[in-house]
Amino acid sequence: MPNDQPHIWNYTSTYQDPLRTNTTHLASGVVIQTDAPTDNHGLGETFSPTDLLSTSLATCVMTIMGIHSQSKAYALAGIRANIQKTMAAQPRRVAAITIDLEVSLIDRHDVLRPAAASHRVLLQLCRLCCRRYRRLLGPPALHRANAMILTRGGA
Repeated sequence: MPNDQPHIWNYTSTYQDPLRTNTTHLASGVVIQTDAPTDNHGLGETFSPTDLLSTSLATCVMTIMGIHSQSKAYALAGIRANIQKTMAAQPRRVAAITIDLEVSLIDRHDVLRPAAASHRVLLQLCRLCCRRYRRLLGPPALHRANAMILTRGGA
């Protein structure tokens, strides 16, 4: 960015002792607070920064699935994501993230009829659109007809 143009920021973050941050989404004013976990010198009263890393991957995938389904013959009736983050020590880091997605689809023209199985597979595969997810977690493992588990790493 040239030096003569001001930088337009999207977010601001502030640190508050003890081990807490507040991040503001400048366009909406929404504030997200983080707290260090109890096993890492914090109070553990809200999401930790690594919790947000894990959950942002799941919400990215769900948003892309929603975008993908808007132009299809099926509608996205819902997605539930169960997310597990596993930490490692020495050095302290995220060792694994597992996301279990349960996808519910309906036929856009007949809301009482479930969508065809082929549409479900296409919707699951559209998670490839999220580059952050693909780089971190790799391909999914289908473990039920309407769900997939995405995981990377191991504790």
